[in-house]
Amino acid sequence: MAYDGPMPSVTEETRGFFEAARRKVLALHRCRKCRRWYWPASACTACDNEPFLANMQWEEASGKAEIFAFIVARRTFHPQFQAPFVYGLVKTAEGPLIPCGIDVAPHEARVGLAVEAHFVELTPDYTVPRFRPVQR
Repeated sequence: MAYDGPMPSVTEETRGFFEAARRKVLALHRCRKCRRWYWPASACTACDNEPFLANMQWEEASGKAEIFAFIVARRTFHPQFQAPFVYGLVKTAEGPLIPCGIDVAPHEARVGLAVEAHFVELTPDYTVPRFRPVQR
């Protein structure tokens, strides 16, 4: 079935994230000066950042994370989505929190669950990262 749901909002700040996702790479912003990781950020909170995005660059992240917080959605806001589903924040191994869909059965979702990125092609132009439990 072709995807006909809402599309991600791609901005100057997030373009590199979605370009990397099309290549099936999880990318995070990283400060060129102090090497701190962000998702996404127009400026490093620790360094002088003029002009806009001057110190930030997209770098490949590990794709490893754990569930930081989540909800189980029992109603959908669009017919493309099937309830129930899990949506939440994952804390990446690099540190930043990413809001995302989490592909886990609602009764198995828990804070601290180890997850990893995988990629879902919505359309030929849009691929998004989602997270699922680490395959052992």
